[in-house]
Amino acid sequence: GNAFPPYDATVRAIWSYHVNSNGWEDIGYHWLIAPDGIIYKGRAWLGENENVLGAHMCGCNANKLGICLLGDLTDQGPTNEQYSSLIDLITYKCCNWNISPDLESLGTDKTSGNCQEESLNNIISHRDGCPINYTECPGAFFYSQFNQVKNDIKTSYLNCMLNTNTSEQKSESLILYPNPNTSDFTVKGIFKKEELEIYNLDGREIN
Repeated sequence: GNAFPPYDATVRAIWSYHVNSNGWEDIGYHWLIAPDGIIYKGRAWLGENENVLGAHMCGCNANKLGICLLGDLTDQGPTNEQYSSLIDLITYKCCNWNISPDLESLGTDKTSGNCQEESLNNIISHRDGCPINYTECPGAFFYSQFNQVKNDIKTSYLNCMLNTNTSEQKSESLILYPNPNTSDFTVKGIFKKEELEIYNLDGREIN
């Protein structure tokens, strides 16, 4: 249904339903995102338990991260704040785990009635991994936007990886030889030429 503030109360209500009615150990989703863009932590514990198994994909939950957008997205899409948080969250996870959002990984789905192992797109909706007519999630309107979602995540992911690689390059150790020397020398390392600055023992930059 629709989500109205206070959104933390909605999250608590979902937790209560999943735990007290469904008998699950915790709320089924790893993360929940409210219309105001606030991200709530579900099963997404930190540290060693960050990849704890969820309960959000019709029983086939292995190797999956479940994100719930609060609200009914049947006739309208998420708010700008909610959408932005979704892109940021998935981008962070893809970049942190080095998962390309436009490729496939080995996973399980239940489209044929039982959980079967096969290659799945790294970004899928709830209905993509479940039997036909099992669920309308994530809503007809938002589902029609899913290609745009993937494109936006891919763009953000590429920027993230570029910044990560640049940061790693700047901190990469360089090898100079012969060392010391008073004439020509060779530099080995991973760097961009325009970022390389070399100084002599007197502190003067060498062009």
